[in-house]
This record gives sequence, structure tokens and C-alpha cells, in this order.
Amino acid sequence: MQETGSAQTRATVVWFVVAAAVGLVSALLHLLRSEVWGSHDALPLTVLAFATTAFAALLVYRGVLVAAEEQDAVRRSPSGGVARRPVR
Repeated sequence: MQETGSAQTRATVVWFVVAAAVGLVSALLHLLRSEVWGSHDALPLTVLAFATTAFAALLVYRGVLVAAEEQDAVRRSPSGGVARRPVR
């Protein structure tokens, strides 16, 4: 198999950066709920903390899918370069 180099485009990087930012917010919400930062046990805070965790996981999953699509496009392209995906 031929090594094609890095196939990451801006779309892949954006998905992972947004996922990291949402994950950071989620971690801060979980810390706010914990005994470390005051042990707030309000139900809306708990729901929000777990919802942002789930959202961050979905963003990471979508980022992996975008990266896989881009790698497949590179393998299919005759030049071996980054193939452009059509705008959806």
C-alpha cells in the first residue's frame, strides 16, 4: 500500500476542534456538579452536563466519518492528492 501523507482538510480539523471545545464545556459542567467545585445537584445542570457529553461524542464520531471519507477520496483519486468533495 502506498503512503499518501496527510489527508486532513479543514473540515476534519474543524469537526475535531469543535468537539474538543464542547468536551471542555462538558468537563467544566461535570466539575461544577462534583464535590470539587461545590457539589451542585440541580437536575437541569445534570441533564445539561450529560447532554453536552453526548453531543461531544457525536461530534467526534462525525469528525471520524469526515476523516474516513477524505482518506477514501484520496485513495480513489488518480493523482493521490486531496480530492475535493462536492459541496452538499
